[in-house]
Amino acid sequence: MKRIIIAALVCIALSLIPLKPIEITLNILYGLIGVLFSVAMSLIIAFDGSKIKNLELKKGIRDSIHETRNNFLIIFTACSIFFVVYSLLPNSLQQVTWLEKDSFKLYSTWSVSVLCFLLYTIIVLIYNYIDLQQLYEDIEDKLTDEKE
Repeated sequence: MKRIIIAALVCIALSLIPLKPIEITLNILYGLIGVLFSVAMSLIIAFDGSKIKNLELKKGIRDSIHETRNNFLIIFTACSIFFVVYSLLPNSLQQVTWLEKDSFKLYSTWSVSVLCFLLYTIIVLIYNYIDLQQLYEDIEDKLTDEKE
């Protein structure tokens, strides 16, 4: 959770970059995140631990799966909140000028923050996919060891 808060703060700081992402880019990235999230949850829900006889091993695997599931839920929820709050901002607040002096202008464009957080979310989801794959491989190895 601490990483997500730090990432959100960094993304807000990055809003000072003078860019204006196209709105459809943000929508497409959020749609991609929705697909990644739903596929991940399907993989987690579809896990079948009935072949695992060792109760201690089964508990450890369940704990790992619950932790991975919670990681997916937390990052998707944070991303959704970030995206929805941005979407609800009136146009007058989507760019805030902090300092304007002569030819210098310092402003925040919140769409840059959202873009950065969406990209961060995609990276975290991919990282969690890799963790999930490693977990499934560990389970397969432990089942093979149990049979021997």
